[in-house]
Amino acid sequence: MASQAGEVGGSEVSATAKFPFCWVENDEFPEMVCTLEDQDLTGFTITLHVRRNDGTVLVKAATPIDLTQGHFKFSWAPGDMVFGFNQESEIQFVDGGGKPLTSKLFLLDVRKELA
Repeated sequence: MASQAGEVGGSEVSATAKFPFCWVENDEFPEMVCTLEDQDLTGFTITLHVRRNDGTVLVKAATPIDLTQGHFKFSWAPGDMVFGFNQESEIQFVDGGGKPLTSKLFLLDVRKELA
């Protein structure tokens, strides 16, 4: 699965992949723009799950960009980006028949604001 800022997923590796961007606490930009290559996602529900370091889980529904080409994005609302490094994350795809496919685990970083 490719992303605007890098690649999430890919071949099997022993370490969990880290998303190649660090947000700042309370950021609402940039959006996470993703592509599931060679997949028509029409009719799928796509959801991001981020397990924050305090144990709470952020659940975000994807916004379609071009589902026939596998393009979608996640937008942030106030309070979504909470401080924490190595927050375990995954993207779940559920087809129209209810069959799920979950991405490999990846890590998100959110640093504290300076001011």
